Amino acid sequence: MENQLYLMIISFALVFLLLCLIYHTKKLRRQMELLHNEKEVLNEISNEDPLTGIYNRRGFDQAAASVLARSSAAVVGLIDVNDFKRFNDVYGHAAGDVVLKEIAHEISELAKHYQGICGRNGGDEFVLLLPGNVIELDVRLQKWANVRRGAFGGRAWLAFSLSLGYAYYPRHANELSQLVSKADLATYYAKMHPENHACRYNALMTEARRTQLGFSLKDMLSGVPGGVLITEADDTGRILLANQELAHLFECDDPESFVGMRQVDTIYPDDWENLNRVIQEHMEDSPELEEHSIARYRIVTRRGNLREVISLGKRFHHEQYGDIFYIIVYDAEELRRV
Repeated sequence: MENQLYLMIISFALVFLLLCLIYHTKKLRRQMELLHNEKEVLNEISNEDPLTGIYNRRGFDQAAASVLARSSAAVVGLIDVNDFKRFNDVYGHAAGDVVLKEIAHEISELAKHYQGICGRNGGDEFVLLLPGNVIELDVRLQKWANVRRGAFGGRAWLAFSLSLGYAYYPRHANELSQLVSKADLATYYAKMHPENHACRYNALMTEARRTQLGFSLKDMLSGVPGGVLITEADDTGRILLANQELAHLFECDDPESFVGMRQVDTIYPDDWENLNRVIQEHMEDSPELEEHSIARYRIVTRRGNLREVISLGKRFHHEQYGDIFYIIVYDAEELRRV
């Protein structure tokens, strides 16, 4: 009887230990699964751009290696938003984020169609890898890049454009870093020739000097030998931009004080009618926006002085503002001395 009791106790103890072992094994397995899932999530987060949800540079580079390994031909493209800094300055960073998300959505759809990948390198630069027939992809990318674009930012429709440069794998290079470098050169050429928003790399580009992109808007405006004025080409002539030299002509310190004013308010009243007639004739006679107009008139400085100036203007169509006037203004007395 006593032996049976011992056997029962031992049996219960063994069953209890077995149940504990099973429980702790399952608990350990769940913990390992959770750790694995957390690792996958962390790895996904580390490879993902938080704003757009597409690959960041690290994630793109990792994914690109496997795409190129299984592809006999492909295209690598770099995409920049044209004048993105100015866009942010005018509309704010929230509007800029809307544009970046819109581009990410577009290139994600493009990548899915060709079983490729896309990513954001940072700022307004995106990268794209599309496997397939490069001739077909070339036509598709040219068409895609030249589409007129815009996005809703709050209540406003925000127009923007892109520059795309691309290179062929393996024709132009075998390594991803070399392909990206050559696509970057082609993007520069696309920016310098805005009539076509897409440019394919070619060997002649390797000697290119990228000096033009090294000048900021501030550098160019401050260095122009004359007052620069940009206005809307309508009846109000609202001023959109002025430089320091123009402020000097008007005997004031801050060119920002001109922004939002009407051009008519800067002209001596007796001269406005004649100047407005010159503007209207220019708009009627040069519908193709190719002709310049020259005018002589007087301005009223902030100190109340009259100053005779000579201006050279040209109408231009801008994506955000519509038709605008670029005007360079010179002091007539200084020109006569020259």
